Amino acid sequence: AQVFRNAIAFPEFKQAAAWKNDALTLLPRMMKEAVYDDGMNKELVFSYHTMYIGLFVEAYNLFREHGYEKVLPPDYYPRLLKMAEIYAMQAFPDFTVCQFGDGWKKGDAGFIFRRTLAPFAADIPYFDYMVSGGQRGAPPARRSAAYPESGFYFFRSAWSPDAIFMPLKCGATAEWHNQPDNGT
Repeated sequence: AQVFRNAIAFPEFKQAAAWKNDALTLLPRMMKEAVYDDGMNKELVFSYHTMYIGLFVEAYNLFREHGYEKVLPPDYYPRLLKMAEIYAMQAFPDFTVCQFGDGWKKGDAGFIFRRTLAPFAADIPYFDYMVSGGQRGAPPARRSAAYPESGFYFFRSAWSPDAIFMPLKCGATAEWHNQPDNGT
């Protein structure tokens, strides 16, 4: 995203057009390489998922702000929404974040929605629910979800603080920050 910013800010540089084109080409390619079609990052770690969401949302907002949104592949924005969905589905009833791989305990799954995904609230039907920690708005339509490409499965009895929730990881093992913790 910074390369694109530089190209826009300094069009007088000889390489500005190439920088802009590189960003428009490489960032969508990076997204496909780093994120499964089901929306989960290939490191299979939710702590890092917020970083991936932040990176690709920042780029999308920058491209849109400067009139380059239509140059992006048609699956770029829908994949961002899938990244938000899997993050919502993994939230425990108390809104803590699943800890798989090199994950760490976070107490607020709604944080990424407030901080990063707010520009897309109109396209995320459960946005208010996630932002408010379940206090207002409608929860995701599904209680349980399967993401077989990345290997995540989430089962819940309800979207309420007293719900029974079971996240299950059955994905590719032991690469990057992903640990061999399948079946946990």
